[in-house]
Amino acid sequence: MIRLSWKLLFSIVLVFGIMGCSSGEPKLPGKIVARNWVGKIRPVVYDRGRIAKFDVKCTGPSWSPDGKSFGCVNNGQLVMISYPGEKILERIEFPREISAVRFMIGSSKVVYSNSLDSEVMNNLYIYDLETKEDRQVTFFEDFRANTAAFYVSPDGKKVMFERTGRYAADSDGKQVRLPELVYLQDLETGELSELFEGGDLAVSRDWTQLVYTAKKMGDQEFESLKFIVRDMRTGEERALPHPASFRFDPTFSPDGEWIAYTESGAGFDKHLVAVRTDGSGEKHILIGAGHSIGSPDWGS
Repeated sequence: MIRLSWKLLFSIVLVFGIMGCSSGEPKLPGKIVARNWVGKIRPVVYDRGRIAKFDVKCTGPSWSPDGKSFGCVNNGQLVMISYPGEKILERIEFPREISAVRFMIGSSKVVYSNSLDSEVMNNLYIYDLETKEDRQVTFFEDFRANTAAFYVSPDGKKVMFERTGRYAADSDGKQVRLPELVYLQDLETGELSELFEGGDLAVSRDWTQLVYTAKKMGDQEFESLKFIVRDMRTGEERALPHPASFRFDPTFSPDGEWIAYTESGAGFDKHLVAVRTDGSGEKHILIGAGHSIGSPDWGS
């Protein structure tokens, strides 16, 4: 009997998954970085049919504005990795442990969220990678809540984000979980606005579209409904077809024509799928048995 190593088997599954789902179809624009969880959490890049894997443990990958590298979080600090090249460029220490980061276009600044623990509340900060100036921009005081996703406007003046893990006491004094809530923060004036209830937020690069999932309360937990795409200029919304399985972590393509997301497979498997914003042309991008692919970020 021939035995294959798990690395070789995963490569075969990925290649045949891509060939089987992409044959005769146009390649997707740009490239997608995601985290791949198999034993350890490591980044993986899908680039127009090419797969690049990285031997560094990190989470929450995010492309730099020039698309030549991406940052991800390792032990609470930022690691910059080149692509192509697959080399660690630098490790950047922050004033506190971070959980996720977004780069601001045309600036040396980043927006980041700090790590949540029993003593430190989760909030958003702006950090200048050159001057080392650090500024807190949100001031939530709910210990259990977390900023799950956040997006900076092209002019760097606003950030839209989602808060999860919110709780409140019911009439009997019992703590019950509340739906995710989307906020808009003005980074210049400090004004904070509550926008709508919804989870799995993503905003297009030009800030003309956003996507989210509505939530409903099931027997024990919130259940995800359809992805809803909203035109941020007109407010018009449309729901994408109901998924056959649970899906989350959406991200827009640079041209705003596609949405990539994580889809639950058998067991703990998580696959990367793309669909046009009108719901057509669904394509399975990364398929790997025994692997958990998520937190994608789509770059140029």
